[in-house]
Amino acid sequence: MSSMLRDKIRMLKQHEAYSYRIAYYLLENEENAVQAVRQTMLTLFRRDDLLHLTEPDRKNIVKSATIHHSMLKVNGPAPL
Repeated sequence: MSSMLRDKIRMLKQHEAYSYRIAYYLLENEENAVQAVRQTMLTLFRRDDLLHLTEPDRKNIVKSATIHHSMLKVNGPAPL
């Protein structure tokens, strides 16, 4: 495993609890919060720029992605 991949996984693990707190606050349901966090982490893993951002920018992206995936659990995907 490359060091960049390890760094990205480590960074995502550091933000996982923060994401869960947001999702659980919004959803008030453990199962849905876990699913929202799982989707958030997958989305963030696909971002190439994540390791190059400042910590405050990363936290904002984690928060935004978590809110997005939490709202999808409530409302479902937006119609096309």
